[in-house]
Amino acid sequence: MDANHVNPFIEAFFNVMPQIGFTNIEKRELF
Repeated sequence: MDANHVNPFIEAFFNVMPQIGFTNIEKRELF
């Protein structure tokens, strides 16, 4: 996903995910 086209909600979601224990690999698996 191109960061320039991520909407603010999704961007914030990804910023918060590491705080709740998600890794980069898990983020790719979710999307």
